[in-house]
Amino acid sequence: MLTRLLSTTLATAALSLSATSPAIATPSPLASREPRLISQAASRSQQLNTLLEQGRELADAGDYGRALTVYQQAAQLASDNARIFSGIGYLQARQRNFTAAVAAYQRAIAWK
Repeated sequence: MLTRLLSTTLATAALSLSATSPAIATPSPLASREPRLISQAASRSQQLNTLLEQGRELADAGDYGRALTVYQQAAQLASDNARIFSGIGYLQARQRNFTAAVAAYQRAIAWK
């Protein structure tokens, strides 16, 4: 009895699905945008990595002011990245801007 009920339900569902679904699949608008979105995300990721590398190099060289500027640019690309704000806090502290350092560290902690 249960088997018969299940097969009747499945058959009814298949009929109603075939009646409402087009015979030819049409791509969704999201599918056509997908490659572009992936490309944009990859470009953004590459740009972010480049900025972080530049910032680290500047910080290692002791140029904390320019490193901070670069990290702030990175923060505009990834405002939810705790590591970036931790780096900003470090750079602010190295420049003795302790109030700004605390604010950056608090923002970093908020994302962890």
